[in-house]
Amino acid sequence: MSTTEWEVVVGLEVHVQLLTEAKLFSTQPNEFGKDPNTAVDDLVAGFPGALPVLNEEAIRLSLVAGLALGADPQPRSVFERKHYFYPDLPKGYQISQYARPLFLGGRLRYRTGDGETRTCRLTRVHLEEDAGKTSHRAGESLVDLNRAGVPLLEIVTEPDLRSAADAADFLRELRRVVRFARISDGNMEEGSLRCDANVSVRRGSDAPFGTRAEIKNLNSFRFVERAILHEAERQVRLLRRNGEVVQETRLYDEGRDRTVAMRGKEYAEDYRYMPDPDLPAVVLDPAFIEEVRASVPRSPLDVWAEYTHQGVPDEAARILTDTWEVADFFDAVLALGADPRLVAPLVVNDVLPKLDHAWEIGERLRPDDVAALISSLGSGVSRSVVESALTRLLSGETDARRLVAEVADGQLGSDELDTVVTAVLTEHPEQVARYREGHAKLIGFFVGRVLQASPAEVDPRVAKETLEKRLNEEAPRRDS
Repeated sequence: MSTTEWEVVVGLEVHVQLLTEAKLFSTQPNEFGKDPNTAVDDLVAGFPGALPVLNEEAIRLSLVAGLALGADPQPRSVFERKHYFYPDLPKGYQISQYARPLFLGGRLRYRTGDGETRTCRLTRVHLEEDAGKTSHRAGESLVDLNRAGVPLLEIVTEPDLRSAADAADFLRELRRVVRFARISDGNMEEGSLRCDANVSVRRGSDAPFGTRAEIKNLNSFRFVERAILHEAERQVRLLRRNGEVVQETRLYDEGRDRTVAMRGKEYAEDYRYMPDPDLPAVVLDPAFIEEVRASVPRSPLDVWAEYTHQGVPDEAARILTDTWEVADFFDAVLALGADPRLVAPLVVNDVLPKLDHAWEIGERLRPDDVAALISSLGSGVSRSVVESALTRLLSGETDARRLVAEVADGQLGSDELDTVVTAVLTEHPEQVARYREGHAKLIGFFVGRVLQASPAEVDPRVAKETLEKRLNEEAPRRDS
């Protein structure tokens, strides 16, 4: 598709499951991974006479999210019934918000893959209950109502995104925001964060918006990007053949890497919205709004900027701000006086790859132990000693300084290493001559010989540095 001739226009509807203990209108647990249909009561099952009771914690978490996104809280919002038929919606309607949502407006700043910072405007943020889940397999369909009634925050953007990559970058930043706000775990593989993408194309940036198609239930960044890309290409092919793009709902078939028609696009009147007679309006006390506003955390993009200003590389700063647990741990280590330029690579390259989940970092390590490891590096202890001590800390041992001392005691000292290096260079004069003639790859040969000849453990990097220093001398040094 020619990017100069055609412009892609994308708006997203992002659904974020909130981290409440109970469901939105029911006391049943909001918990992923339970046996099918074990978090169901009369209300969730749609039995007549069961009445909903609003979960106040869901309102508080929604406020945190909306305020973090710069949206305007509405003094009065109303829950409505959105009618449609599907097996995983036994009531025959979903309790949602339409005419009077919890928030209007808002914006999200995000970074693109090439490092540019952009802003996408938001239309609205509203609260609703999730539907259940239907699984289809050969000859049968299975319904699990555990997810039905889970608090779901829907974040609707303006059509401000201009490429598939743009949409994926926006979604990545939004996930960081909801994680930092501690309102959702944002696990797309578990359905905690998923989105619908409204996609259209137009001939140039000054042309009117084209007819859009909605791609439903995208649950990974890769699928978001691929689905939007292929839908845009499909629409361009149609228009080039003088065809017509119809407003419809489509699905992304990842197996065939294309979008396929699902049904004609519904309009608001198709859902027969009506105020829910069992639920009063939500009236927000201004004092409550200000109380929640005081608890809204910093934007992860602002934290990223702070880290990079301190000398942390861009990509490391992005990883450190992916979850609030890692960012809080990093900040706690820095508060002990550690150099962020040394802490960042240790956390990103040596700690996080050893954890099953990033949020475990505060459970597996103490900030003062990491600060002690960084202090050891600054005092000349080799990195291999620090890595060995770190491995023992992650396995449950404590006292970083003691572990560093124990590991260092078992390693070869600098004088002993110099003696081993001298012996190796003396035994291999031909290889020394070839190295000095320009065969730099022979350094691996020398490092291997030093490691084999050493009577104690040697840091390969220290051995390499020592060898390079000696080999770059004008003449080989020999013992008298």
